[in-house]
Amino acid sequence: MKRFVSLVLAIVMALSLMALASGCGKEKSEVDTDLLKGMTIRIASWGTAKPVEGTEEGDLKLEAIAAAEEKYGCTVEWLTINDLTQQLLTAATTGQVVADVLMQRSHRVVELLMKGDYFWSVEDLGGDPTADIYNQDTTKYTTYKGKTYGWWYDPTNVNSMMVINKSIVERAGAKLPYDLVEDRKWTFEAFGKLMNETFDPTAGIYGSSHFGSLVQYMLHCNNTGIYTEKDGVHVANTSDTKLQEVFEFLSNAVVTDKVMDSRMGAATNDVTKDFISGKYVALSAGRATMRDHLSKEMSDAWGIMPMPIGPSADEYVKLDNECKTFCIQKAVDLELAKALFQFMNETYVSPLEEEDIMRSMYQAFCPDEESFKNMMLVQDLPLTMVTEYTTPDLRNYEGNTVVSSLNGMANGTKPIKSTLDAMAPEIQGILDEYYGQKSGK
Repeated sequence: MKRFVSLVLAIVMALSLMALASGCGKEKSEVDTDLLKGMTIRIASWGTAKPVEGTEEGDLKLEAIAAAEEKYGCTVEWLTINDLTQQLLTAATTGQVVADVLMQRSHRVVELLMKGDYFWSVEDLGGDPTADIYNQDTTKYTTYKGKTYGWWYDPTNVNSMMVINKSIVERAGAKLPYDLVEDRKWTFEAFGKLMNETFDPTAGIYGSSHFGSLVQYMLHCNNTGIYTEKDGVHVANTSDTKLQEVFEFLSNAVVTDKVMDSRMGAATNDVTKDFISGKYVALSAGRATMRDHLSKEMSDAWGIMPMPIGPSADEYVKLDNECKTFCIQKAVDLELAKALFQFMNETYVSPLEEEDIMRSMYQAFCPDEESFKNMMLVQDLPLTMVTEYTTPDLRNYEGNTVVSSLNGMANGTKPIKSTLDAMAPEIQGILDEYYGQKSGK
């Protein structure tokens, strides 16, 4: 009975919000949904865009899709296309429709828009991207030159947190840092103190390890990054003193205090295994790692903290390398695109309250109540994209030395100020090429 009521409420909510989602004062009757009759609607993604069967939310969405299929006389087919971006680039020369609706990474949408007129905007489709049914993180990161080209319904999940080995903390006689979180006292300084109090070289226990993405994450924890945007131009940000603060903290932990183990180039799974075996007191970890590994393999007690607040910041950050979006190619006829957009709004709109969705997701793997509260605290924050891995993704620029320079400053093998100064021309060159801009620098 509860599932039936939830479905009815979800459909009523979707229909009642269609005026908002349609925007611009358009009546729903202006959308010619007869165009969907007899059609197989192909929804393509690099993974899968099909709602997850066997979950409350997924089952409700699948029921809504089945109801809409009957209502409009159509069927839905989900496609997996691993090289979706490349197929879109190829299709641009032929006018080919890769699929009727695409599920993409938001930064890929913007990358394609910088090359050409690839997608219909939400405004073209008669929608208002600021409407409550849409995820505003996705709206922010798919807006290009004043229009929004992607939309998403589900909330952005918390993906990157700091995990701590509570057993090691307790055995060292240190205090668990949970009580620091609410008052925003879980900072770089507090993190450094915890590492120093629990570091045990005789037992082979380090305070933490920095590898791969942690350096970039710590930059954003201090409200900075290696590039920024000024007056519409993307520019190197190497003179920002907030960068120096991060690299000084990391290099001091590695070289001076020797509490942090620098493992640049190490596989994430290898470092995770070492955390599970008790080598590290704290480590940054993604949601999948916590859910699929720590919750199942940890014998020591563990907990979840936000990433610490940097010395020039005053709030935690909700970090991720991407956010998802639906979008429709310009190769799809506009009137059909409007009908498809309406279909998506009726079927994919989130049928449950955000808090209920997140509560169910996080409680499935959080080891204690404090960890759950910390996940929910970060959930309420806006998404901060790790731009070094998106726009542009520095890992994809062959021959660039930016990442190695960042890592060198973090592990104390490169001087900080002079290295940042030397990096500026290379970073600016990458930005100018990526954005097709003339920075004059």
